[in-house]
Amino acid sequence: SGVAGGEVLVTRSEVEEADAEIRTLGGKVGEVELHNEYQLRLKDMVCSERLRQMQESNAVLFKQEVERAERLEEEVEENTDKYQSVLAETRVQNQKQIQDMEERFQEKLRKKIEAYQHMVQKHTERMEAIEGARRRMTAEKSAAYAREEGELAGDY
Repeated sequence: SGVAGGEVLVTRSEVEEADAEIRTLGGKVGEVELHNEYQLRLKDMVCSERLRQMQESNAVLFKQEVERAERLEEEVEENTDKYQSVLAETRVQNQKQIQDMEERFQEKLRKKIEAYQHMVQKHTERMEAIEGARRRMTAEKSAAYAREEGELAGDY
């Protein structure tokens, strides 16, 4: 290329090469964005699956505790008929057992709810961090692309 009257002359092949490079870089940006989007979806699916598994596990534990409490209550009712002579003492002891079980169950349930809420919060924070990282990466790639495009335009 030569200089004529303060203007830079660019050959058609140089322009075509620059266009091809710009298209290649645009394709790479698209590929990176698709890859990032795929990774985000994959992480979301993994977190959702873990959350679902924990919910199922908690539901099973809850059901088992309820069934255990129901079985104990049935035993109390059956024994009431058998042990009339010690009814008052048995009633007091069983009432205390039930109350203690309910307190322990409530404490366990409270801890499970707190753990679940903590996990949901962590999941939300992770997803926000991932989304922020994705946005930063996209912005960085766009800025890099714009710089390269500017440099290429400045070179020609």
